[in-house]
Amino acid sequence: MAYCFDDFTIDEEHEAIICHSKSGNTYRLTLEDEDLVCTCKGFNMRKECRHEKEATIAGYARELLEITRKNDIEKRESNRDTFCRKCGKEFDFGDNYCARCGNKRA
Repeated sequence: MAYCFDDFTIDEEHEAIICHSKSGNTYRLTLEDEDLVCTCKGFNMRKECRHEKEATIAGYARELLEITRKNDIEKRESNRDTFCRKCGKEFDFGDNYCARCGNKRA
């Protein structure tokens, strides 16, 4: 593993990587279209920074992306019907149509 100057953690809401910089400042790194965006001045000017690079090398960017994808799938599934509106059969995870009657899942 590469040496990092900063300490990183993922926040409790799994929305951002918190960077405790060696300079004593704290920055938030968030995902925008699967790219990390940092709140530091350097990133704002150059669209890249040491914090973003270190978080990527240390694996935090990949971990946050995986958590975000998993949460998105669970959120989409929780908003869908659990039982078929036509025949009442319970849908299996990921089903788009009822296995019994073929009715489209809402």
